[in-house]
Amino acid sequence: MATSYISERSAELSLVPQLKMELENHFDYVAPVFPWLNRETSKISKKIHSNDRFKILVLFPRRPKIDPNDFKNIFTTVNEDLAIFKDFAKEYNIPVIAGCPIARNFWELSKCTKHIWIEINKVTINKYLNPVINTAGKKVSASLSISRIVKLINKSSSFDIEGFSEFLHESKYVMPRSFIFGPRYKPTYLLIKNR
Repeated sequence: MATSYISERSAELSLVPQLKMELENHFDYVAPVFPWLNRETSKISKKIHSNDRFKILVLFPRRPKIDPNDFKNIFTTVNEDLAIFKDFAKEYNIPVIAGCPIARNFWELSKCTKHIWIEINKVTINKYLNPVINTAGKKVSASLSISRIVKLINKSSSFDIEGFSEFLHESKYVMPRSFIFGPRYKPTYLLIKNR
């Protein structure tokens, strides 16, 4: 069974800078946040951002999973919990995607510029292991293109800081709680706006 050598947070450290850089070709501001209600939506944050309107993209980092019998094969998983969150976010017209760095070890991860952007749907959930790279080194899963992600963002709703705060507050209760600190899977948020 394929397994991973890193956590979701480690995958996130590779995914976010790449996605931010790509999106900045289309938007003036792309601010990645890992929000805490008493920080990103605190009184001071609400005051600073009171006149702002922005779009939100939700990114769930996924770990590259390696076949222990053939290190060339890379897989990733998309869990049912992510689909539950996506359905919830759809009510707010907020796009939700997953991403996975294409890297087989720490050193490939350190130089990684290849990532797969994954649509969360029945196909990706029903296949427990979604193949990303095969033995021949070819990408085998369809990746969402940056232009498709940009379209999803452009068609999504705009929020002010109060609306973002409400969404974050409600989202705490969406996925099953597996740990004392909340759900097992925690996304990164990219706040996006033009001048």
